[in-house]
Amino acid sequence: MERSRISVVIPIYNSEKYLGACLASVLSQTFKNFEIICVNDGSTDTSADILEAFRRQDTRINVYTQSNQGLSMARNNGVKKSNGEYVYFLDSDDTLHPQALEILYYLITKNDADLAVHDLLRVQESPKQVPIYDYKKETVCIDKDALKRIGRKSKYHFPINAFKLYKRELITNLPFIPCIYFEDFPFTICLLKNKPKAVITSLPLYFYMENNQSITHSNWTVKKMTDYCIGIDKIIEYYQNSPNQLKYISRHIFPKYIKQAFNSIFRHIEKEEDLTEILLRYRAFFIRLQKDRLMSWKGHKLKRYFAYKKLMKAKNVQDVIPLMRKIFK
Repeated sequence: MERSRISVVIPIYNSEKYLGACLASVLSQTFKNFEIICVNDGSTDTSADILEAFRRQDTRINVYTQSNQGLSMARNNGVKKSNGEYVYFLDSDDTLHPQALEILYYLITKNDADLAVHDLLRVQESPKQVPIYDYKKETVCIDKDALKRIGRKSKYHFPINAFKLYKRELITNLPFIPCIYFEDFPFTICLLKNKPKAVITSLPLYFYMENNQSITHSNWTVKKMTDYCIGIDKIIEYYQNSPNQLKYISRHIFPKYIKQAFNSIFRHIEKEEDLTEILLRYRAFFIRLQKDRLMSWKGHKLKRYFAYKKLMKAKNVQDVIPLMRKIFK
């Protein structure tokens, strides 16, 4: 079989409302040498029928079905089934700009880069009209240490999401952590350990559908709120032989995501017993980070670090809840 230049990996779970637009946006790409790897992750709606209808129309669409194992495993299995030189991840409720693959392939090959990074546009529905880019005249940023771009506000920022074009060998041995929320966070940080060459454009080539059923907007459970800990543990394990990089991450990246977790906790968790369970888990987690010298005031706002210290010392975590409610929103 002739090898495709790009494999577009799409995990699907109960996406009947958006799936048609998603697939149509890939099939209408100006770049044609691609395959679409659709992994149906145990959908119970009409997603399977939609996939079959599209598969009959275009031989570049390959459909694989698995029992429900979650987004991470769907992506991991999709990569295993793919044969492209490059891999792109697309979520089934989102769409692509029609030039997305053409632009990213041009950038990654022209600059002999390991990955091509772009911006995204948050939308309520797929755009019916989009600008056509004269992309060869666009300025880009080339960075061999993109870890230091994480969380930075700039034209050429490096987003945590997985929506990028990757050389296959860059991700072959870096699977997404199964069965966790926010899986893009550890995946992206670990991806940058060996300082791959990244080419970054500010063009918004991805249309991110904001819907109330997405992970971001729903299902605020104890597990969801503590999965950050699993992600941070994975990063620490991955960087254990790179102490300077790990020190940078602990001071410049972990604080932001810990703050983000606590903002979500106190914004969305209402049951007192759930809040107590979450804080107990974070207390143990922070104590372990401190023991490994990865939890200090550096990188944290002092009032937030003070709250974390109070949590670590508290005999009853409920005693620190009023303080934390004032700090985290």
